Amino acid sequence: MQLLLRGNLPLTIGGAILACIVLITVIGPFVMPYGPEDTSLMDRFKAPSVAHLAGTDAFGRDVMTRVIDGAHISLSIGLSVVIITMSLGIVIGAIAGYFPKLDNIIMRVMDAGEAFPTLLLAIALAAVLGPGVVNVVLALGIAYTPRTARIVRASVLILSQQQFVEAARASNASHLRIIAKHLIPNALAPVIVQMTFVFADAVLAEAALSFIGVGPPPPSPTWGNIIADGRSYLFSAPWISLFPGLAIFFTVLSLNLVGDGLRDQLDPRLKRLD
Repeated sequence: MQLLLRGNLPLTIGGAILACIVLITVIGPFVMPYGPEDTSLMDRFKAPSVAHLAGTDAFGRDVMTRVIDGAHISLSIGLSVVIITMSLGIVIGAIAGYFPKLDNIIMRVMDAGEAFPTLLLAIALAAVLGPGVVNVVLALGIAYTPRTARIVRASVLILSQQQFVEAARASNASHLRIIAKHLIPNALAPVIVQMTFVFADAVLAEAALSFIGVGPPPPSPTWGNIIADGRSYLFSAPWISLFPGLAIFFTVLSLNLVGDGLRDQLDPRLKRLD
């Protein structure tokens, strides 16, 4: 703990912000006096006040309640994307790095995936699969897999030449045992760091997909949907879009700080280019 406070400021600050966001997300629904879909035409477009901390929208719904409820969806999507991306990326990258005959074929497929901007590929996949939480998770998970696979492959290529792997081969260990027991555990450090950035990117991408209408459909109170609901009232009721925007900003900021801190913690030799 002392090391985190004194020697790893990004990890400390990012972890504190992220912990606050998770805490609010967990306890918020139990303390907020309104439901995310509770409407009141008498309370339409109310400015932030004691009764409505973040104001109300065009249907009189409490914006703060919707932002907190939307955090469950947005964060769950981000976490699910991380799980899918990490699982696929590790398997694909480990196979490509360990088996030279398969390397060229697999990485050309990954190169094809990386040839398109990640968000554009996710939009295309989501449009084909259709709107919905599951389809957004699949689209984003597939879109971010090539980058993770490339990182795992690079680590496995180096680790495969190490003496402990040669010793495992000499002891007639199976390929599966070498990959699962020796290569993947030692290749996890850069993957863990990468997953924090994938989480942040997934939160942003989900908001973008919801904003343009190919994410979870309304009335799901995702942060992107709430911003989209408020875009017609930016001048008359800016708080509708402001507060979900701030939620996205602080979530992405905290995850990037945690990623930077973990990178420095797991490999202090890495130097920042900036």
